Amino acid sequence: MPELPSKDVAHTQSTDHRILRSPATLPPESATSVHEAILEAFPTHTAALLTNRDLGLAWETLAERGVSGAAQKSGELLRKALKETPDDPRLLLSYAFVEQKHGKQKEALDLYQHVLRLRPSANTAATNLGILEAQSDV
Repeated sequence: MPELPSKDVAHTQSTDHRILRSPATLPPESATSVHEAILEAFPTHTAALLTNRDLGLAWETLAERGVSGAAQKSGELLRKALKETPDDPRLLLSYAFVEQKHGKQKEALDLYQHVLRLRPSANTAATNLGILEAQSDV
């Protein structure tokens, strides 16, 4: 990588600003297949290292970005992961988002409240809970 002029040596060593963050916007059909290829094309020798938690959280990230079918896939994997570790705040938060995405507001509300009982400083859970409560008839 060619060096770029900078007064901050550490910045120059680790950052190449010529690399675009999002070089192109793909159509939704292509984006889904690209994301699926990334998530499902792991070499078989590393597949054993991937857990339902890892894959569920990865798919949930795609669901946040609006990738078609990602919320469904994420929900399946997160449910399996929550059976193994039912009080994992990160899993609960992600699963709450997926439930909210599927229109299951009551389930999402309960999950966000559970996250806040486990970790009162979980700002994302508090914010999403507030939004759900503001949208409800309560």
